[in-house]
Amino acid sequence: MATQAVQVQETQAVATPLRQAIDIKMAENSNRFMAALGNDQSRVERWNTLLMMAINRNPDLAECEPGSLVASTLEAAQFGLEFGPKAHSYLVPYKGKDGKKYCSFMPGWRGLVYAAKQSGETQELRAEAVYEKDEFRYELGMEKQLIHRPALGIRGTLVAVYAVVKFTAGGGDFEVMSRDQV
Repeated sequence: MATQAVQVQETQAVATPLRQAIDIKMAENSNRFMAALGNDQSRVERWNTLLMMAINRNPDLAECEPGSLVASTLEAAQFGLEFGPKAHSYLVPYKGKDGKKYCSFMPGWRGLVYAAKQSGETQELRAEAVYEKDEFRYELGMEKQLIHRPALGIRGTLVAVYAVVKFTAGGGDFEVMSRDQV
């Protein structure tokens, strides 16, 4: 209940002209939002609230074209990647060639992991850090192989990171990046 009161206060803090422009754009795109969110009006309202909260938290968003804010919100909804507390995605303001400010949807790493897990095609997905005292080697080619045995105690400085995925249909894959690449 207290959370809802805070959300209402934050939503009301958005400048009235911007809020009106967003409300118009949301209404123009209501069918698209309903399709993306399973024809659930309460979920559409939640995404609208998330947008207002994002604008209140990042004043640069308040300077963006309202259409780009709504379009970015719709794109996030279509992917099912919330911005805000879950940090599945972000609304990123940028300056266009015409000098106006726009908003762009950007999935975050948490959102990409969430989407991979939701797809049902991944059994396991994780990232790991490799330090100088760890035993670490990998081979590419037809028979890719990765071995990582973390050292006990002080492991030294970071030298690489890697991500591994194990698919539900069998098999897996990995990607390694050096510290410089990161």
